[in-house]
Amino acid sequence: LRYPEEIELDYLGAIDGSIVITDFNKEIVKYRDKPIVLVCRKGERALYMAHHALFFDLPTIHVLKGGMEAWHKEV
Repeated sequence: LRYPEEIELDYLGAIDGSIVITDFNKEIVKYRDKPIVLVCRKGERALYMAHHALFFDLPTIHVLKGGMEAWHKEV
C-alpha cells in the first residue's frame, strides 16, 4: 500500500518479492486464495485497508506492524 513514488524515492523501497497493487479494489481479489500481508510506510494505511478488505471476504489478511519503517529496522 505504498505509492509508486514512495517506493522509487525513499530509502525504504519495497520488500523483495512483494507485489505492488495500484488499484486495491480491482486487484486484491486476484489473491483471494493466498495469505495477504498489507504493507505501507508506518502501518496505518495498511490497517485501514485491512478493515476495508473485509468487504471483499478475503480469508487471510495480515498487516505488517510498523510498516516499512519497522521492516527496515529489522533487516
